[in-house]
Order: sequence, then structure tokens, then C-alpha cells
Amino acid sequence: MSELDGKSLHGQELVVQKFVPRNKRKTTWKTNLYIKGFPESMKTQDVEQFIEKEFSSYGTITSKGRFF
Repeated sequence: MSELDGKSLHGQELVVQKFVPRNKRKTTWKTNLYIKGFPESMKTQDVEQFIEKEFSSYGTITSKGRFF
């Protein structure tokens, strides 16, 4: 996943980091991945297609979407 960190998407830089709950940040990593920095002009379908294309090779995606 680190190869996508800093990659440009529609003129905006992607930031890719593993999500770790605050109370567990010094222990084990979770498998949740939160991606921010998508342009507001991107439709939910475009975001979901991007996630599927770029991340499906790393494992099963159980949910994806755009949340505000």
C-alpha cells in the first residue's frame, strides 16, 4: 500500500496510512484502512472503483464508500 502514498489523484495527493484506534496505537495494527484526500467532485462510484482497482490485490475488501 505504501506505493500509493503520495500518489496524485485528480491533482490531489493521496495519503495512505493504516488506521489504529487511539487506545491501541502502541500495540498491534488493525486491518482497517482509511483513505482521505479524495476530491469532493469525485462521485461515490468513482471512489469505490478506485479502491477496488488499487487495493483488491492486497486482499478481500469487505466495505468501501465515501463517508463525510
